[in-house]
Amino acid sequence: MKIYTKKGDGGKTLGPKGQEVFKNDLSIELFGSIDKAQVTIGILYETLKKDTNKYPFDKLLILKNLEMILPYFYQISSSIYLNKNMVIKDFDLKIESWIDELDKLLPPLKNFILPIGSLSSSYAHMGRVNVRSLERKFIAWDLNNNFSEIRKFLNRLSDYFFNLARILSLDEKLSKKA
Repeated sequence: MKIYTKKGDGGKTLGPKGQEVFKNDLSIELFGSIDKAQVTIGILYETLKKDTNKYPFDKLLILKNLEMILPYFYQISSSIYLNKNMVIKDFDLKIESWIDELDKLLPPLKNFILPIGSLSSSYAHMGRVNVRSLERKFIAWDLNNNFSEIRKFLNRLSDYFFNLARILSLDEKLSKKA
């Protein structure tokens, strides 16, 4: 089976509910943002898996958290495609508990931080930025659909990546210099 179909050469593709839409349709932009966030989290996962730095937390636990997060993006895509909520409820509460655990290990935040300190930290920052971008596009798409579970998930997830990036930063002085 060939991967190319040439059906999209005219600038259109299949969107939600199988309707033909232009490739710059908000729903298609949203699918692209979901893909971008998911790929970034995958890169963070693979980078952290090989990271030999010492951290004040169980790295395997963070990897398990990322493994739980990644498939959730397929549920978001299905919800958009079907225009029906297909996501696990209250996942935002689980993420809040992860944020709280990281918070216990972090000093109070007093400055802006730079997205540096370790490669894993930088990828966590990239995850935060891509999830925030996805959240903005999702809200633009969801103005009338009220997918509150997805909104809460995206909002908490970017907060999680912020705290994760802070704790993955190897050089606190440098990352807090801003």
